[in-house]
Formats: sequence, C-alpha cells, structure tokens
Amino acid sequence: MAAALLELGNIALAQGDDRRAHVWYQEALPDAQQTGDMQMIGWILANLGRAALAQRDTQRAERLYAESRTLFEHAGLLDSLAWIDYEIGRVAIQQDKEEQAAHSFVSALTQGHTIGLPLLIACTFEGLAALRSAQRPQYAVRLLGAAAKIRLEIANPLTPREQAAQEQVIIQIQQILDIQTFTASWAAGQDLAWDEAINEARRSVN
Repeated sequence: MAAALLELGNIALAQGDDRRAHVWYQEALPDAQQTGDMQMIGWILANLGRAALAQRDTQRAERLYAESRTLFEHAGLLDSLAWIDYEIGRVAIQQDKEEQAAHSFVSALTQGHTIGLPLLIACTFEGLAALRSAQRPQYAVRLLGAAAKIRLEIANPLTPREQAAQEQVIIQIQQILDIQTFTASWAAGQDLAWDEAINEARRSVN
C-alpha cells in the first residue's frame, strides 16, 4: 500500500499538484512505519521534502532530507544517498547558497557516476546548469545538451514541472547568448562523453 501511495504522490508532484502529493505521502508514511521498511520510510520523507521544496518551504525540506539521509546511511543505500545529495543541492539553490549547491550537485554526480545512475547524472547536469546560467551561460547550455542526450538514451524525458523550470533557465540564457552560440553550445554538450561532462562539472567547483 505504501508503495502505491508513494507513486500516486510522485505523479501528483510531477503534475504540479504539490498539496495533493503531500496528502498521498502523508497517507503512505504510517503504512511504511508499520511494516518497518526503512528504505520506503526514507523515500516517503524525501518526497515530503520535495513537496515542501516545491512550495518553497526550504527549512522543512532541509529537515526532511536530513531525516531521510540518516535512514539511508544506516541502511547503506548508496544510490538513495546520492539522490539525497542532489535534492540538498536543490534546497541550497533556493536558499541562495550557490557554492553549497554546487558541491552537493558534484557529490551526487560523482556518486551517480560510480554507481551507474544515468538519470541522476542528467538531473545534476540540469541543476548545475540552472546554478551557472547567469555567470557561465555557454557552460550551462553544454550541460543541458549533455543532459538531454542522456535522457533521450534512457527514454526518461523531463516531467511537465521540470520542463517548465528548464524553459525558464533557457529564457535567461537566451537573453545573454545569441542563437548561434546557444545552438553551438548545445551541440557541443551533446557531443560530450559522460566522463568529459562530469570532469568539466567537477572542475567548475574546484
């Protein structure tokens, strides 16, 4: 039951219905706690954090991510820990903690590469692109191009909410770059091997 409710919450969140997502997650939590499934509890808490972040409640999101991270650490769930680092980076962006966000994204990126989580790699590229869109627009576009290529390869497109957020980043970049530079940078990102793109992301933080 908890897994089904969690999935309903994920669908609602992807569609932009934050309040409904919160209700589904809250309903899932007691069932997961009753069964003692630590991974499920951790992911319900993490997704409650995502719903809080969507409503710009960064303090609640931060607390929920910390709780889920503790559960994942105790259970030794490396893939879940990598995803939480990415989510913590998203919180830091909303808190205007740019360098903290960058380090969290690169931590998630490094773990995702080691474990083999292509969707996480794409998400962290997108997060770094949003973070660096004003200061390093060509680099940001390369990362978006690399992320788009990964998503195409794994058949995992952006959700409507993610698409809307990325369009805002692109609008900001297009106010800085001309169309030829934007197109060339996107193509360069799509030509990057994963290792090249990951190494470039790491260098951007160091």
